[in-house]
Amino acid sequence: MSSVLTTKSVIGGIDGRKLVSDTTQWPYRAAGYVKMIYNVLDNETGLLKPRKYVGSAFLEGPDLLVTAGHCVYGDVTTSYETKDGVIHTEFEDYFNNFRFPDEMIYYPAQNGLNYQPYGQVSVDRVYIEKSYYLNTKKDWACAKLSNSIGDQTGWLGKIADFYKENQSFISFGYPGSKEGKMYVAEAQFTQFEDNSWYHQTNLDSEGGQSVAPYRVTLDLGESYVSGIHTYSVGNSYSGGIRIDTFMFHFLNSFVAKHNVVYREETIKHTDYGFADAYPIDDYTKDNFVDHQTSDGFTFRTKRYRTGYIHNEYVVMSCIKTNITEAFIEYEFDEPIYGIVVDLVHWR
Repeated sequence: MSSVLTTKSVIGGIDGRKLVSDTTQWPYRAAGYVKMIYNVLDNETGLLKPRKYVGSAFLEGPDLLVTAGHCVYGDVTTSYETKDGVIHTEFEDYFNNFRFPDEMIYYPAQNGLNYQPYGQVSVDRVYIEKSYYLNTKKDWACAKLSNSIGDQTGWLGKIADFYKENQSFISFGYPGSKEGKMYVAEAQFTQFEDNSWYHQTNLDSEGGQSVAPYRVTLDLGESYVSGIHTYSVGNSYSGGIRIDTFMFHFLNSFVAKHNVVYREETIKHTDYGFADAYPIDDYTKDNFVDHQTSDGFTFRTKRYRTGYIHNEYVVMSCIKTNITEAFIEYEFDEPIYGIVVDLVHWR
């Protein structure tokens, strides 16, 4: 991937973006404006201070929002170096300490900063692909919304593994300089990058338009999202990630279980039944321990240098006495569709 979308990028010298005057029309109402809020330590005051970022997003299911990895997982701390070589940390900066937002809000079909025709919806959970977590490759993400706003607005169809050189598409999102208004542009695919992840395009864009969809119309008239806008390289070209088979099926898994009744369990610290300690013996490392929640749900764990502090946080630490790993492994006695771990305090 090339540089993440930040500055304005006009391909060919003429800006082809046009204002969407009525965002409640199809397909524009299936996209919206997103705000990400990160609570970061202000080193001057010693207090947590919200740092706010904005971007674009679109729906791929009743309560499924598609966004970019760099919108929901990144290093939002800052430092700067003065002429005398002294490094100052304005906001808590332990260098590459990536994190997820503390709060994320979706404004469907927003039309200017003061008009949200469908109100706002909070995000319950955010998902990124492992490759982005490890090395910021495959820059995409999705989020589970707190309600099914897509039942009102509709959501966009998608197609996997699509690329055709010079194929036209439209893309609509929220340029950062346009005060929360939606703009649309037509562009073409110009190249498919060697890593098989990214389209190169001639789409005019700027920061804030990240995650604007690439919506292609095929020969029979059907329209589908084939990619997600994520970056630009000056005024040379822009581009975004192609929806591949994995992404297609992962997104479908949310839509397939929409309205399916399922049971959610919350595992509390009292359900584990192991001591507040950091065991490093082979028996603990190699053997499972059985646990049962208060309502009868059973699970098993084995762990290595993992313990509880203040009956609240699971703490894992491998930085001591040449210990190079720490883990907690789970097994469940019935099929599960996912496990959600709150990493707000992860460091």
